[in-house]
Amino acid sequence: MSTHRTTTKSAEDKATARRELSERLQASITDQVAALVDSDAWTAYLDHMTAFHSYSFNNLLRA
Repeated sequence: MSTHRTTTKSAEDKATARRELSERLQASITDQVAALVDSDAWTAYLDHMTAFHSYSFNNLLRA
């Protein structure tokens, strides 16, 4: 016969865990965006995108 072990977390423990996860994710996103913005690939992408015109959604539907 197997026994199951269950742990019960309080609402406060769950909220703390969510806050900690949120903080880690925010730090990760911030680091990744900083790395992207400082990269040559980002600069090349922006240079490439300047060659394209910006059309409104309505103008795209008319074509």
